[in-house]
Amino acid sequence: TFGTTCPTGVPILIQTSGPANGSTQPLGTYPIAYEATDDCGNIETCSFTITLSSDPASLSLSCPANQNLTAAVGSTTAIANWNTPIPTTTCPGGNITIDQITGLPAGSDFPIGTTTVTYEAADDCGNIETCSFTITVSDGGPVGNGYCASAALAPWEEWIGNVNLSDLDNTSGKNGYGDFTALTANIIKGETYTLSIQPIFSYTHYTEYIQVWIDFNGNENFSDPGELVISTIYENGTNGTIAPPITEDITIPGNAPTGTTRMRVTMSRDAAVGPCESFTEGEVEDYTLNIGLAPANAIVNSEVVFNLSSYVEARTVQLNWASNQDLDTRIYAIERKGNNSDFREIAQVDSYGDTQRTQFYSYTDRSVTDGHYEYRIVALKQDGSSAFTNVRAVEIGNEAGRLSAFPNPAHSQVTLMSHLLLDHSVNLMVTNSLGQIVHQKQYEATDDQRIILDVNNYHNGIYLVRFQAGQRKALYTQLVIERE
Repeated sequence: TFGTTCPTGVPILIQTSGPANGSTQPLGTYPIAYEATDDCGNIETCSFTITLSSDPASLSLSCPANQNLTAAVGSTTAIANWNTPIPTTTCPGGNITIDQITGLPAGSDFPIGTTTVTYEAADDCGNIETCSFTITVSDGGPVGNGYCASAALAPWEEWIGNVNLSDLDNTSGKNGYGDFTALTANIIKGETYTLSIQPIFSYTHYTEYIQVWIDFNGNENFSDPGELVISTIYENGTNGTIAPPITEDITIPGNAPTGTTRMRVTMSRDAAVGPCESFTEGEVEDYTLNIGLAPANAIVNSEVVFNLSSYVEARTVQLNWASNQDLDTRIYAIERKGNNSDFREIAQVDSYGDTQRTQFYSYTDRSVTDGHYEYRIVALKQDGSSAFTNVRAVEIGNEAGRLSAFPNPAHSQVTLMSHLLLDHSVNLMVTNSLGQIVHQKQYEATDDQRIILDVNNYHNGIYLVRFQAGQRKALYTQLVIERE
C-alpha cells in the first residue's frame, strides 16, 4: 500500500524489479521491488523475496503416551482417559478431519490385557496420517489383596481439613494420603446422612474436585455402580479466607451388606481423578464405615433428640445434654470411661417425665485428675431398654487444643470455650448444612476464655463451627439448633 501527504497530484507506484504479479515462474527465489513517487519530489522504495519450491503440504499427528493401569481388586477392568490428539497441517485452508479407527473410546472400561487405540487424520491436500498408543491393564488380584493405592504428591497448598459423617468427625492436616481406617462411622442401611468435607487452603484458593466412594458391596474396589456417592466441584474462592465445607446427602442402599467397609475421600486440583490414581495437588483420605441394621430402639436420622456436649473448666468436666425422650425414660445414667478402662456409671439424673418436649440437663464431674476421659449418657427406658448419646472425650491437664460448645443442642445462645482465647485472637466461622457462611468474625483474646454466640436467627439444623486461633491449626465442632 502507498500514500502521500503532498497537497497536489496523485502518487505513482511502479514495480522496478522481479516477475509480474500472478505470472508463472520456474522454481527459485525472486527479489521483488517497488518505487513510489509524488508531485513533491518524494521517492520511497520497498522490497521482498518470493521463493518457489517443490515441498508438498505436510500433515502431522501425535498420539498420547502409552498407559499402564491396574484393575481394582476384584475387578476385571479399569477406566482409561485421554485427550483426543490435535493434528496440524501446512495445507492451504487448514481443514483437517480426525477419527478414532481402533480401540474403545476415552472413558471406557478397558479389559485386562493390552488394547491398541488408533487415530487417523486427513487434510484437504489428500494427506493421511495415523498414530497409535496402547492401554495395558494389569490384574489387581482377587478380593482379599486389599484396596488400590491413591495419593497426592503435593498437599502443601490444599488439603482435606475435616470429614464428618454420622458419628465420625475427623480433623486432620496435610497428609497426601491419610489412612484413617482406624476411625469408624456407624451408619444404618436405608438411611440418609449428611456428609461434610472441609477443604483447607494455605492461602490461594484453587478449583477443587471433591469425590467420595463407598465400597458398599465390600469387594475391595470402588468401581461398582453407585459407589461414587459424591462428585462435586469447589470453585476457587477468595484467597486468604476460610472455604465453606462441602456438604451433600448420601443414602445407604437398603441391600448393602452389613459389616465394615471402606470410604475413600479425594480432593484434587483442576480435574477429577479416579479412586486408584496418584496425582499432584490435593489429598486422599480413607475411613471405615460400619453398616448396620436399625434396631427397634435405634435413634438414627429421625426426630429423636439425644445429644451430649462437654467442656472442661477449672479442672472439672461440665456435661450438657438435650433429650426429648423423657416420656418413656425413667433415669439418665452418666457413664465415664478412663484410660484403659470400660464405661462405668458415676451418677444418675432423674427424667423430667411425661413430656415429649426437648429438655436440657447438666452434670458436673469434679472427681477427675489429669488424663483422658470419655463420657456418654444412657437413657434407661420404662420397658427395660436403653438408648445412648454420642460419646464425648475430654483431656484434663491438656485443654489448650480443645473447643467446647454448650448447650448443644441450643436454641438462643451458645457458649464456645477454649483455653486458646487466653492469649490468641480467634477467627470464628459458622456454616450451615448447605455450606453457606452464617457468621464470621474476628474475636480478641479474653480472660474468661469464651465466646457467647447469639443463635436466635439460626434455623433448626446442624452447623459446623470453625475456630482458628492465630496461626494454629483450626479446631472444628458441630452445633445443633433445636427449637419447637
